[in-house]
Amino acid sequence: MVKSLKRFLIVSDIHAISEELSKLNGYHGDDGSSFKVESRTPVSNPVLAIAECLKSKELSIDALICLGDFAHQAKKLVMLQVWHDLHEVAEALKIPNVIGVTGNHDIATRVDDMEEAAGRVEFLKQVKPKFPSADDDFCNGYHQHGVGALEIGECLVVAIDTCMLHGMGKDSATSSSIWSVGYLTDGMIDRIMTAIDNSSCSHVLIAMHHHPVKVDGVLDSNYDEVPKGPRLLELLAGSSKTCFVVHGHKHLVKLKRQNADTKYPALLSAASLAAYPYLGQGSHYSNQFHLIEYDTSTTERAQGAVFSWDWSAARWEPSKKHSMPHVLKFGPVPELAKIEQAIKDLKVVASINRDKLFEAIPEIEYLTPDEIDTLNSRLDGIGLEVVTKQSRISGVIVQGGGG
Repeated sequence: MVKSLKRFLIVSDIHAISEELSKLNGYHGDDGSSFKVESRTPVSNPVLAIAECLKSKELSIDALICLGDFAHQAKKLVMLQVWHDLHEVAEALKIPNVIGVTGNHDIATRVDDMEEAAGRVEFLKQVKPKFPSADDDFCNGYHQHGVGALEIGECLVVAIDTCMLHGMGKDSATSSSIWSVGYLTDGMIDRIMTAIDNSSCSHVLIAMHHHPVKVDGVLDSNYDEVPKGPRLLELLAGSSKTCFVVHGHKHLVKLKRQNADTKYPALLSAASLAAYPYLGQGSHYSNQFHLIEYDTSTTERAQGAVFSWDWSAARWEPSKKHSMPHVLKFGPVPELAKIEQAIKDLKVVASINRDKLFEAIPEIEYLTPDEIDTLNSRLDGIGLEVVTKQSRISGVIVQGGGG
């Protein structure tokens, strides 16, 4: 079968600041990121540098999607400049669609910002280029109900405003709980599922700022996921469509396979494009952007690959992070025991290269770096090792040349 791919350029949690605003009392932009919107060259502007990174690859990218937190501390002029820069990147790369979702740093959410919070939707409606999309129906659905939907070829893109309730209510305890997490109402979930059911597309990409489930059991110590997030994922799993969910907010990058259910959505917790790491995140942290290749030729499950780039001082480079290497596949859920036995059955004498290994065991290319480590610990007893280069499998060797 010939693959049909939809490509989505994903950026998230930019947390841009302003050098000029930093001179004012009460603005703590410097604790958000080092990216100042006054920087207008690619070596100092990680948004504009994306075009420099990708333009030579001549990829056909269907949409650029920003998952919120354009600016740090809800500074409107900074947000407007970043939104403009993203469109400049899209123009340079000939990307026809630019889509955004609102992050908790993009609107006034705290109790003492109540009057400003009440007008946040009106501000977003006046943003130029149009936010969150150039499509009128998409914008109307997003601003009025918190859900916008747009068909892009064989894929339906659904944007969810999990900040829609932020800043509502005057009771301090209630308001605190509202702005501290993202929210989905029952009505929003109904609209999401109706849009999916009514679409002729067999594939769905859900874009939201807040995380529908806990990102990581170790690194993510807070229980601050969207309260109705698990219900949404269960409904998506029960849909006849394949679904991929991408979110930001946590600044923790991870591609998750929640369980082995073939229809359960794949989930990408996107990295922050430019923000500083939270306390304790340093060793696991890098600023990244991602490119999702969604294979729309298969309807059995969400399948494809996520490509990631790291920010390296003045340019983007293919990621070398173990947690999110440059290429990570999603699709079939590999069974380690079966792969272990299949490798043993190959009866490797000295080595086997990548092409022959993938031909013999196709599902091995869907292993995560951590799963490869686990597999190698099992193979160590018989002197075999799955060899990787920059977290990509390159073959199997016999350790020490023996069998």
